[in-house]
This record gives sequence, structure tokens and C-alpha cells, in this order.
Amino acid sequence: MKVKRSLDVRLIALCTTCILLPAIACPTQCVCKWKNGKRYVECTDKDLKGIPNSLDSETQVLDFTGNDLQVLQKETFHKLGLLDLQKIYLQRCRLQKIDNHAFRGLANLVELDLSNNYITVIPSSNFIFFPSLMRLSLNNNPITSIKTQCFQHLSYLNTLELSNCKVETIEPQAFAGLKHLEWLRLNGNRLSNIQGENLFPDTLRGIDLENNNWNCDCNLRDLHNWLLNFNMPHAVEPVCSLPERLKKRTITSVNEFDLACLPKITPTSLYLETTIGNNITLECIVKAIPEAKIQWYFQGQLIRNYSTSAIEPHHVFYIESGVIDKKSELFIINIGNDDNGTYSCLAENSAGRIHSNYTINILIKEEPVVIVVTFPHRHVVVIITIIFLIFVLLIAIIAVVLLKFKN
Repeated sequence: MKVKRSLDVRLIALCTTCILLPAIACPTQCVCKWKNGKRYVECTDKDLKGIPNSLDSETQVLDFTGNDLQVLQKETFHKLGLLDLQKIYLQRCRLQKIDNHAFRGLANLVELDLSNNYITVIPSSNFIFFPSLMRLSLNNNPITSIKTQCFQHLSYLNTLELSNCKVETIEPQAFAGLKHLEWLRLNGNRLSNIQGENLFPDTLRGIDLENNNWNCDCNLRDLHNWLLNFNMPHAVEPVCSLPERLKKRTITSVNEFDLACLPKITPTSLYLETTIGNNITLECIVKAIPEAKIQWYFQGQLIRNYSTSAIEPHHVFYIESGVIDKKSELFIINIGNDDNGTYSCLAENSAGRIHSNYTINILIKEEPVVIVVTFPHRHVVVIITIIFLIFVLLIAIIAVVLLKFKN
């Protein structure tokens, strides 16, 4: 009986110690408890400037939501001895900056929530410290881009949330290395297109892409093809915001031919001076997806290919080459006065039409003007007489001067 009573006392003492110990080590601003089989510390909405340094080192879950951290310093958790943390919740902590080594030492971390802060850059340099992370939430942060191989160290990540940020660009291979990703949320951003091969991991079971600024032009073809091949249903289908002709249509309902970009023409304009009889070549370079149809106009009138004139050997024709990058050359042989004016190269596809103007100015050669001055016959006689008299007078003066020198 005494042995049994002694064991009961020890068991009660041990249980009491297990219950009281967290309370003893728990800061007054926090609540420390066992929850779902884990040592749980909750310090929410206390406007705390930093994580208390008196937390139990065996804490596994830290909920620090609604405080005023602003900055996560280097080795924040390592310095507090919180190396057993498995889940960290830092929503609404006014976080603006996270040191590149803030999460060093947290090898057991499986869930991290940094939602509703002022983070502008995904803290990818920290990901190497918790390679076993399974859930990452960055919702409602002013993040504008997702860089190439941003998550390459998180090969076990299952859920990635980037909803309602300000993401405008996703670089190629941004999600490379996410070998176990099943849920990806990119809804509520400013995305207009995503380009590249292998846009998302093959392991995905669900993706949210709605409420973005999807521009359904040629740059969206990669995403269009990926969505057509993605077998899992969407809760909300992403729709086109632009162009106007496709607005509010679901991306997958648009024909690939209609995912078009307005042609680009080089040069945009040209002024050329030449003379009659020369041969002229006008070059029009067009880049367009899908392929653009090219036509040439002169003074607003369509030019028929291989146009000829029966009056004189005069020919106009054009030659095309290429598809996406297309070149059209207009040849004008033995140019004449009638060719003086404006030529236009017009390119058109399903996105619209655009043109470039080429102005030709024909210079006219003028024969040199020879001015012949003529005098009446009687004027000639008078002039000759005057010249003769002046000549006689000069001889007389010379003779008088010589006689004086002799005397």
C-alpha cells in the first residue's frame, strides 16, 4: 500500500510539474498551453515590439499575430533558443524587412505564415534554413515579382499562398524545385501574362488565378496551353481583362488564333528623294503573332502585284519572306513622275492593323540656262569708233611724251 501510495504521489507531482512548468516559463503577455499535442505559445494582438526572450525553448508553435515587429533581425529565433519551432504565425506584424539569416537554425519548421505585412520581396535567402517547410503563406503583401528559382530549396512545400499581393511578373522557372507542390494561390494580383515552358509543377492539384489583369494576347499563349492541359477543375475560372473584344471571356474559351499581338512595323516612316528613271526598293519589316497579312498602297489605292505600264517599261511589284518575322519589299522599276507621292505598307492580323508611310519626292532635272546678250548694229559701230578714237589719243599722248624726253 505504501509503495502504491508513493507512486501515486510521484505521478501527481509529475503531472502538476508538466502543467505548472509552462505557466512558470510563459511571459505575462502570452498564453502557453498544449494544443494538438504540441507546446503552443500564443502572443496575439499585444502590440509587442519583439518576441519575448523568456519563452520555453521547447516551444513548437508560436502565434505572434497582430504585433509590431516591423523587422526580423539576424538569427531572431536562434538567439532566443527557439530551435524546436515547427509552426510560426506572424500575420499583421507590420513586417517590412526580414534579414537574410532571420530563420537560421529552424530545421524543423513546417509552416510559416507571413501574411498581411509590408514585405516587398520574397525572403528566399531564408528558405535554405528550413528545407522541410510544407506550407508558406505570403498573402496580402506588396510583393511585385517572383524571381527565377525563388523556391528551389523548398522541395517538400505542399501549399504556397501569394493571394492579393501586387505581383506583376513571374520570371521563367520561378517555381522550379517545388517537387511536392499541390496547391498554389495567385489570385488577386496584377498579372497580365506568364510565359515560358513548364510554368507550374506537374504535381499541382489546384491553382487559383482569378482576379488578375490577364491580357489575352499572344503573350498569354503559354498559360492558355497549360490551362487547357490542366485536368483539375478551378473553383473560379480566370478571365480576360484585355483586349476589349475578349473582355470577361474565360481564358480557356478563347481560340489560340485570337490570342494575337498587334503587328510591329519597321521603319515607321521614310522620306526619299530620287530622280526620274531610277529603280527604288521600299522595305517593310513586320513582326506579328499570329502571322500578319501585308498589303501595299499608293496614295490610298491598293497596289496589285507586278503592275506594269504599257506606255513605257515601268514595273511595280513586291516580294515577301518569313512568317512571324516577315519582310516585304516593294520594287519600283524606272520610276516616273506618276510615282511621286506616298506609299503605305499595311500589316493586319486578328489583333488589328497598323501601317507605315514612305514618301517619295521626284526631283526634276532642269537644263542649264545660257544668257546671250545682243546689241543693235548701230550701237556696235559707235562702240568701235569710240574705242578707235581712244586708241589714237593714247598714241598721240605717248608721241608727245617721247618728243619732250628727246629735247
